[in-house]
Amino acid sequence: MLAWCAGKMEKWLNKVIPGIFKAIFVGMLTVAITMVFGFTVLAPLGGYLGIYIGNFFAFLANNIGSVTVGVLACVLPWLIMAG
Repeated sequence: MLAWCAGKMEKWLNKVIPGIFKAIFVGMLTVAITMVFGFTVLAPLGGYLGIYIGNFFAFLANNIGSVTVGVLACVLPWLIMAG
C-alpha cells in the first residue's frame, strides 16, 4: 500500500514542483509525505486488516479445520508478499 501511495505522490509532485527543483525536492518530499501518511493512516489500516484476516482463519479453524489448511496454503504466498 505504501509503495503504491509513494508512486502516486511522486507523479503528483513531478507535476507541481518546477523543473529546476525536481532533483532535490521530489524525492525528499515523496519520502517525507509518504512516511507521515504511512504511519498515520496505512499502518493502522493494515493492522486492522491483519486482525480481520486472523479472525477469519481462526473462524475457519474452529468450524472446518481440514479446509483451513488448504485455504491457508493457497493464500499464504500473497499474505507473505503483502507483508
